[in-house]
Amino acid sequence: MTCYERIKQCAEENNISIANLEKVCNLGNGTIGKWKNHTPLLSKLRSVADYFGKSVEYFLSNEDLPTEKNSGAGGTFLTKQEHEIVEAYRSLSIVDQVEFINFLLRLKGDK
Repeated sequence: MTCYERIKQCAEENNISIANLEKVCNLGNGTIGKWKNHTPLLSKLRSVADYFGKSVEYFLSNEDLPTEKNSGAGGTFLTKQEHEIVEAYRSLSIVDQVEFINFLLRLKGDK
């Protein structure tokens, strides 16, 4: 996946158009579109990466890299569903977290 394709995918996932992304990141009109065929300046790509909460490396790599937002212990990639479970867990009270962990341990023991 190219840098431009990754940006486009992130924009779609975050419901922002490329034109609006350029405005929010203080980039000129059509700047990101030029990245289809040209390597972006690091400072400009940094503003896009910061907007999405991803690393510059994520946009420059041909591989899916774990980021702080989507990685678990040891940098393993979390699926969207796993990420949602972690967020739900964090929203629970301490008592409910303990109950949830005990429930998972019972499930694991049943297999």
